[in-house]
Amino acid sequence: MIPEPLEPEKFVTRSGPLLSYTREQASRFAKQIAGDFNPLHDVDAKRFCVPGDLLFVTLLHEYGVAQSTHVEFSNMVDDQMEFELPPTVEQEFELLDRKGKSCLTLNLEGAREHDSAFVAALSQSYVRFSGKTFPDILVRLMKQNEVMINPNRPLVIYKSMQVNLLDGAAASLASSTDKDLQLELSSSVLDIDGKKATATLEFQLNISGNKIGDGNKIMLLGGLRDYDQQTIDDIVSQYNSWKQDYAVSA
Repeated sequence: MIPEPLEPEKFVTRSGPLLSYTREQASRFAKQIAGDFNPLHDVDAKRFCVPGDLLFVTLLHEYGVAQSTHVEFSNMVDDQMEFELPPTVEQEFELLDRKGKSCLTLNLEGAREHDSAFVAALSQSYVRFSGKTFPDILVRLMKQNEVMINPNRPLVIYKSMQVNLLDGAAASLASSTDKDLQLELSSSVLDIDGKKATATLEFQLNISGNKIGDGNKIMLLGGLRDYDQQTIDDIVSQYNSWKQDYAVSA
């Protein structure tokens, strides 16, 4: 299945100043765009959650990319929440739903890049990188640390995301004959605390092999138990089956 070009507005519902996400929009973004088959994003999931990547790229396209762009998540977002985004953000704002529930904090430091081609390329690459998180990266980390998620109730959610740009990042894309901006994993670590763990993935941003920035994404894992290879193999097999079934039906 070839991923669709990323057009965030296709996955957002706007009513005047209010913004929200339907289950169908969020689930389609997760599967078709991000290649993310986390059961939390299934349309019929009891504990449904809008992908953090969708929230992140919505904000990038709304406010641009700063030299340092940081998002800290405070609560999962579902399809019942509505938000009103401020027209501008000086440096930081807290995203609250209509009931005053905090969902995330966005912090923007330094000069901003609003070039639509650059923002689109960065968003596309960021989301494409996310599709490799499971099983490629997380399974390796779990095996190294001899722990695994609960196969009956897997819990993997975002804690934070950060992107840092070097000066002239957008100009590097504009002047390059290769318009593919790449996110490459530079390091990964799993810090375990009882039945919980924090996975930190560090990455580098490259255009034509030249570094234009870096960043990280931090995820929280819950319900950990002792590692069992057969169980992990079954989880990965089930995950790949979901991907294949979706590719056939799409």
